[in-house]
Amino acid sequence: MITKIDIMDKGTSAKKMLMNEEIHLKLGYIGIVNRAQEDIINKVPVDVALRREIEFFNKHQDYRDIPERYLGTRSLTSKLSELLVEAIKRSLPDIMKQIEEKLDELRHDLEEMGTPPPASGREKSNFLMGLITDFSNDYKNTLSGKYVANSKTISSEEIGRGAVIKGKFKSIF
Repeated sequence: MITKIDIMDKGTSAKKMLMNEEIHLKLGYIGIVNRAQEDIINKVPVDVALRREIEFFNKHQDYRDIPERYLGTRSLTSKLSELLVEAIKRSLPDIMKQIEEKLDELRHDLEEMGTPPPASGREKSNFLMGLITDFSNDYKNTLSGKYVANSKTISSEEIGRGAVIKGKFKSIF
């Protein structure tokens, strides 16, 4: 990209560069006229600066014959938008695939978690009381060293540890 064409030395021209004839770039060049620091300080509105930019290119003997797609902030904005859309189109299938994979993973996790907790207040209280009761029973069974066949939370390894804990409690207390 070439910027600040309006402050190039008199007699120099960026026409060949803009036409991609000197140093070839795959995406080419777009010449723009940035707002000067003075314009920024004086709070010159952007639309006024854009009109001045168009006037500059239309009046300048070296640039007035160059096709519009090579000149101006609007052309640059348009070109960058096109490039962004192309990049999104290229990336979208991979992004969608990643989203689908993550959704499948989350669906699997949800299935492993079982049925969701109840929604109503009364059902929530009953559900919570059931969990507390199950936990309390499992904890007592673990401490006493008893194996409960239909227990959902106690493994045989934990039962062995429970017996050790119970032994420690007996010896201390």
